[in-house]
This record gives sequence, C-alpha cells and structure tokens, in this order.
Amino acid sequence: MKIGKKVFDTKNNCYVIGILNVTPDSFTDGGLYNSLDKALKRVELMIKNGVDIIDVGGISTKPGFTEITAQEEIDRVSPVLENIRKNFDVVVSLDTYRSKVLKSTVHLVDMINDIYGFKRDKELPKMAHKYKLPCILMHNSEVVYENFWEKFIISMTESIDIAILNDVTDIILDAGFGFNKTYTQNLMLLNKTKEILDLGYPVIISTSKKGTLSKIATNRATATLATTAFGVMNGASFVRVHDVGENLDIIKTIKSIIKEKIWTKV
Repeated sequence: MKIGKKVFDTKNNCYVIGILNVTPDSFTDGGLYNSLDKALKRVELMIKNGVDIIDVGGISTKPGFTEITAQEEIDRVSPVLENIRKNFDVVVSLDTYRSKVLKSTVHLVDMINDIYGFKRDKELPKMAHKYKLPCILMHNSEVVYENFWEKFIISMTESIDIAILNDVTDIILDAGFGFNKTYTQNLMLLNKTKEILDLGYPVIISTSKKGTLSKIATNRATATLATTAFGVMNGASFVRVHDVGENLDIIKTIKSIIKEKIWTKV
C-alpha cells in the first residue's frame, strides 16, 4: 500500500502511527499540543523516535465530547498541517469525518482517518477517490448486546462497501476499540484481530491509553504496549499510539522473535 511517498508492506511489517491531537479536550493529551510550537515539537520528537505516520486530529472524540464546527476544526488543523509539510518529511494522516475539513486541507495530507467509517459524510469517500487517498475506516455504532460479533461484521462490511462503491480501494480497518462498546466487546474485538483480517484488508490497533485498559492495569501506557504486542502477533499492520518509541521497540522485538522462529525451521 502506498501512502504519500512511502510504500507500506502491510503483509510483513507493522507500522507506528503517532497521535497528534491539536485539541483542548482530548482524553489523554488535550491541551498539550494545541499551540503551533508545541505541536511541531511533538512531531519532531515522534519522528526522532521512529514514527511512520503522523495522525493529526482537531476534534475530540472522547465519550461526551463537545461538537465543534467544521470551520473551528479547520482553524485548528490547518496551520499545524501546513507547518508539518514545510518543516518535515513525514507521511501525514488527517483524523476527520467531515469532507469540508478535508477539502480545505487535502493538499497537505496523505491519508484520511474516519471514525465513522464513511457513514456520516457521503462526500468524504468521493473526495478520497478523487484525491487517491487511503483511508482508515473505523467501526463506530451504538452498543449492541445481542449478536454483537455478527452485527460488527455487517457494519464493517457496510463501510467497506461504501468505499468500494466510490472506488476507494486502499483501506485499513479499525475495530473502534473504546467507541460505543462494552468492556467485554472491546476485548473480544482485540482478540478477533485475525478474523477481522479475513475481511481482506490491513488492520490497525487503536487502543492507546483508552479507558478500558484502566480496568485491566494500573498503567494505561504499559497496557497499551501489551495490546500492541498482541496485535503484532496476530497480524496487525499498524498501531495508532501516543508513545511512539516504546511501541516501536515492542514491534521490533516481536518481529525479531517471529523471524527467529522461522530461522529455527531452516
């Protein structure tokens, strides 16, 4: 899969997408990087730590988040995206579900990360096709208590079908860990990474420091590393995280162990 100028070997490698929330209210890093100087220093550090893609978001999606206008979102992300392009050579993803935001910034981004899986804004997949942008399609629907897995697959397939209908073929699937799901459902989907891969597209693990992890471990950052390791061992091609260097070390370690396993068979 080609994203921007870089080719990603999604069958054999796992890549790190670094989170850059330029918001005042995101659940983990709200307010930390909502000034241009702080945002750019954060990008510089993530690149130093080996990040593959920077994912820039201008609106919080935490439970109970406050909706802002598309123009407010544009005002937050545009200067950051412009200066990333000006100062760094890195692949950039835009975390948005609104075509108006993408239209204003499309010349600055290489990929779209849509938390509604093309179901909220019908113009977004059309623009993705027009500008040949790969897309992360996330599952995000109301909590379901009966036949959850079956309904999850139906919902993900609907997002894929919307993409294909609009001739968007470079797709990455996100199970939507932490979005409108129970504790059990979140862990179920993580455990079913291989089955999600059966839908035919690369999978991203997006668990970083989310609330569900605090029900398991006292340290969300440590718990995130465990989910990264699990994802890599089960075929995930991307992880979307706050702590780039630590997660990259986990990926390298797991991949080295897997490679050693192959060597022992020779």
